[in-house]
Amino acid sequence: QTKRSAELERPVLAHGRMLVWREAGVLWQIEQPVKMLVVLREDVTIQIDANGRRRTQRADDDAAAARAGRILGALLNGDTATLEQWFDIASRIDAQQWSIALTPRRGAVAAFLRSMQVSGDKYVRTVAIDEVNGDSTQISFRNHRDAAPLTSEEAGLLGVR
Repeated sequence: QTKRSAELERPVLAHGRMLVWREAGVLWQIEQPVKMLVVLREDVTIQIDANGRRRTQRADDDAAAARAGRILGALLNGDTATLEQWFDIASRIDAQQWSIALTPRRGAVAAFLRSMQVSGDKYVRTVAIDEVNGDSTQISFRNHRDAAPLTSEEAGLLGVR
């Protein structure tokens, strides 16, 4: 992930691994610049730092964080029905690749997000996010693989029984 901000001289680079479990959510293991695990579920966002300290935000307590988690999960799972709740969607599909452009409708999402572009093939390859304040984020995915069964720790974090 590369985050560019007008307030910073250089972009912030983050590296890690991501597990997308369609029915349950996303586990994002950030390895650099700081170690952190971020769990994005429909009902909760959990952050666990390198020392094991856990910070939990319930969707009921932080609607914006919950919405961001739902949007990311919908993007990575190709859930256009969920995305259509907040965005106008334009798509291009050919035999080998696809791309979609998301433009937020009025409301809370449009207050901070200008647009998102997502592209891929069998898997999501890139996500580009442009914010209203001029900041931008580029996320590139590589080394995709179909998931093995969840470990007990992953299942617990994702709330899968």
